[in-house]
Amino acid sequence: MTVTIRVGVLLVLAALSAPVVGGVAAASTATSSAVYGGTLGPPGSPLGPDAFYVTADGAGTALTGLGLTFNAGCLGGTNTPVTLAVNRIEAAAAPSLPATGRHGVLFTERNARGRFSGAVTHANRDGGHTTLELAGRLTERRATGTLRARTVSSAGVLTCDLGTRRWRAQRRPGRIFAGTLRGRGTVVVTRTGDDDLTFHTTLWTPHCAGGLDLLVPNIVLSAFDLRRGRFSRPVEDDLPGLGVHVEYSISGRVGSARASGDFGGTIRASQNGEPMWTCSILATRWTPISG
Repeated sequence: MTVTIRVGVLLVLAALSAPVVGGVAAASTATSSAVYGGTLGPPGSPLGPDAFYVTADGAGTALTGLGLTFNAGCLGGTNTPVTLAVNRIEAAAAPSLPATGRHGVLFTERNARGRFSGAVTHANRDGGHTTLELAGRLTERRATGTLRARTVSSAGVLTCDLGTRRWRAQRRPGRIFAGTLRGRGTVVVTRTGDDDLTFHTTLWTPHCAGGLDLLVPNIVLSAFDLRRGRFSRPVEDDLPGLGVHVEYSISGRVGSARASGDFGGTIRASQNGEPMWTCSILATRWTPISG
């Protein structure tokens, strides 16, 4: 069976940037929620669009949560990996700095009748903070909107400005599942047939030789051989021109309202036949839901 794999890899120095993590490790625990799984960024991006999801009430009229993982381009050529899961929504203007215990809360100026706008602010390890401004529209089957991310240093200097990026997602109960990889990334699983699915994840790993953080913005795998909703398969590939070899192991189960499984792997880079660095993606549980 043919395997379709699309992978983008971007190195980020741990000393120059800190991952942004907030919220909880699942899209929601209520299967009555509306779950929209999709992508962030332009489809024509060299690294591919990143995994993204939003959740809403059962009627699809008010936002209840979101999850995303992406790389924010920064001034001076550095980059910030951002992974965020939010399931706390409050109607209030976002503070310029997050109060203690308020990390991962999306403050909305509007969140009714299928439209929302708001912001979430998270403190970074270096004393600065990252603010994400989101706006969108929800319908019964689709969700679309925009996102802007800005990072400010502890001295109040703007260090990152993503600009405005568009996101889009679809709702197909029993076919589209969305959630997180336990704080390491975002995953969207789309069941495309009785015996096939698409597994899309954007993730980061701190387990690199040399002390590097590695952000893997886009992994899209298809052509799975499902047997009674279960699958297990290793994947191996070389990235042309980059000297990067990837090995992944993916296993899981897809039901009518939930999907779950494990994902892990190794990424190795070499130059002129000499090894440069190695990263391990430790076995990580993924538990997205549909609705």
